[in-house]
Amino acid sequence: MSESPQQMRVFESPAVAEAHFYEAFANIDGQLMSEVWLDSETVFCIHPSGQPLIGSQAVLDSWRAMFKGGRPLALFYKVVRKQVSEEMALHLVEETLRKL
Repeated sequence: MSESPQQMRVFESPAVAEAHFYEAFANIDGQLMSEVWLDSETVFCIHPSGQPLIGSQAVLDSWRAMFKGGRPLALFYKVVRKQVSEEMALHLVEETLRKL
């Protein structure tokens, strides 16, 4: 993963963006993961059992740390709720991580 956030890729739909996120995770692909996140202080992420991370730099630093070992983790998730409008999509998911 690069040292600074990249330009966020524009995806065809929220479902495609979500698929790329989980593909990046499954393949430990830092470049693809950086394309999923907007370069902004308005983004946030909460990893399972973690504290809120605010801003793209903090979020991407956390992915760098997680991917550092190069060993994949098994990620299980279920969609709890989806809300989609013309301007925004919100997918609330519950995730569980396990070491392989």
